[in-house]
Amino acid sequence: MCVSYAALLFWTGSISVYLLFLPLLLLLRMMLNALDGMIAAATNKQSLLGAVLNEVCDVISDIALFTAFVLIVPVSVWLWWLLIILSVMVEFVSLAVYQAVGKRPFSGPFGKSDRAVYLGMFAIVLYMYPDLTSLIYAYVIAGIILAVLTIFNRLKPVW
Repeated sequence: MCVSYAALLFWTGSISVYLLFLPLLLLLRMMLNALDGMIAAATNKQSLLGAVLNEVCDVISDIALFTAFVLIVPVSVWLWWLLIILSVMVEFVSLAVYQAVGKRPFSGPFGKSDRAVYLGMFAIVLYMYPDLTSLIYAYVIAGIILAVLTIFNRLKPVW
């Protein structure tokens, strides 16, 4: 679902009304993700493979959605790629800490749900103010700062 939407956004290559559907898509994604986990727990169908696939699919969805903005975001492409890499690093660090200490850190401020809110709001800002480059730069830099803070917060259990 997210990969298809990202392909549509990427294919348009410009700021379009499709951006306004992103917050709804992200809300649906979060609801389905939570529902999937609740059903697995309630029916005692949790598995190691399911846990791995859940994380892998979440990261693939994030990469697809963030990458879709590469052509339309009016900021430096390297700055946007830095945000994408740091967003993936947040999850990577969380899983690495889990492997090291046996407890997964979920500390923020740029976890999965936070990134969904960030990206949904970004789509609205970009649609409403496509020419306000300074606001868009500030929003992207704020995302980078939040991702770095989250990485450090999630590393605390191994310090």
